[in-house]
Amino acid sequence: MNSPASQPFPVWRSLSSKASIHTAINRALAGLLSFPGLLSVLVVVFSVIPLVSPWYWLAPLPSILVVFFLVLLRAPEFGIYLVVALIPFGGIRAMVNQAVGVNTYHLLVLAVLLVVTIKFVIGEIDLRRLRCNLWPLLLLFLAVCVISASLSEYPEVATSGTVDFVGSVVFVALALLLIGSRGFQHLLPRILIWSVTTSAVLAIIGFFFHIDLF
Repeated sequence: MNSPASQPFPVWRSLSSKASIHTAINRALAGLLSFPGLLSVLVVVFSVIPLVSPWYWLAPLPSILVVFFLVLLRAPEFGIYLVVALIPFGGIRAMVNQAVGVNTYHLLVLAVLLVVTIKFVIGEIDLRRLRCNLWPLLLLFLAVCVISASLSEYPEVATSGTVDFVGSVVFVALALLLIGSRGFQHLLPRILIWSVTTSAVLAIIGFFFHIDLF
């Protein structure tokens, strides 16, 4: 009769298989808890949730947002160009905002601001590009706007105008940080020309064919 000591291989094989399973589980958990793994899980979850709701058409949105955010991380100036290109298309933006339920235009600017913050933390943004002689005058004008809003008989309207002014200043600051001299001289003017031209053509089509969207 063979003793257990004379049959070591099945025992060691069992132990090695358990160790390999344990290692595989640890690697899987580490992969899920890493940033790409966690991001993938969140994308899957937020893509499945709309499929069991009346808003099933929103299922591709998380994947699109992740791809767009990764593009912004690689080339954040693309967000500024997109914001500028969408300025003339007020009717289409209003339709999208109404369908989604949020102001997608503001979300786009916030996404660019988030990318700039991340790049500033890791040292890829040089704040010296913000040097401009107009900043003291802009801060003085902002102080005047705040005082005027606090003393105005229509505080809601005055506050709204002040917030719009702050948003415009933030957008200009982002443009100064992200767009180089070549972008300001060549690419940005072309984007403005083509977006305004396209908007004008769509407006003419909407006038003749009675399309309120344009």
